[in-house]
Amino acid sequence: EFCMSVSELICYCLYFKLDISSGVIIKRLEKFFRREWKRLFGEFNVSTAVQFTGYEYGIINLFEQFDGNRIIFVHNDMVSEIKQRNNQHLPTLKNAYCNYDTVALVTEDMRESASGGGGNMVVVPNCHDYKTVLKKSKMPVEFQPKTDSTISLGELLELLNSDTEKFITIGRFSPEKSHMRLIDAFKEYCVEYPDTNACLIIIGG
Repeated sequence: EFCMSVSELICYCLYFKLDISSGVIIKRLEKFFRREWKRLFGEFNVSTAVQFTGYEYGIINLFEQFDGNRIIFVHNDMVSEIKQRNNQHLPTLKNAYCNYDTVALVTEDMRESASGGGGNMVVVPNCHDYKTVLKKSKMPVEFQPKTDSTISLGELLELLNSDTEKFITIGRFSPEKSHMRLIDAFKEYCVEYPDTNACLIIIGG
């Protein structure tokens, strides 16, 4: 947790909760995060700091005060996420994409949403543990205690073992995964091929 004075707490709330960003507030917060970095990491000799999640506006601002090579990842269309979930702070992102030394995009599609930043943008594709994926693909299908499904496990197994044409997608329910576009495309497919016995299975969370 951060350690802050009353005046720092007031500036913190004004900036992150009300988006008030006067020069005095920004300078006070920069000084605060610089001090917190030193308190948390001391004189530890680090050449590069990587903000991998791309979330947590406090941590993004903390890493921004690191005196070294700073890298921030962009995994999603953050502008869309802010509109739909209000789970990020837009001024923090804009500053980070300008001030971090490298902005690492997981796909080229992220470039437009992170545009406006002056940082060096590079595409760093996600790594996939394909061996584990292949291993798990041979395991029996099961529902975990928190699994929520529109059909029962028995119905799903019957469907998977049937001759029904199956379209399956796996991805969390976030805008950049374009589930709605896929649903619309599947509707068009069913209209174009009315005699096809097809189903769409969406797995996410």
